[in-house]
Amino acid sequence: MNSAAAIGDRGALPSATTPISRRSRFGDPSWQLDIDVAGRRPDQTRLDWAVLMPDGQRLTDPIHAELLATARCFLWSMAVDPPRGRKRASRRRSTRAAGC
Repeated sequence: MNSAAAIGDRGALPSATTPISRRSRFGDPSWQLDIDVAGRRPDQTRLDWAVLMPDGQRLTDPIHAELLATARCFLWSMAVDPPRGRKRASRRRSTRAAGC
């Protein structure tokens, strides 16, 4: 399968409601990932997008919307279209591919 087929139309962003795990959507302010490892706490599998930026704003504030979208798409692409030599996330862990 080629990369374009793996992640869909690269010109379209996933919608805010695109599932990225069983518990989180693409547009959520934090992602609770489906990483089930014995002994791992839920906070160790959560990515909080509302980090404080050097300008005093949060990454989730409108001024950083483009950077936030880019970061989300980058991480999403690592799951659905990883670099050569890396395994793609299983269908159980990833939802249908949405392009970035």
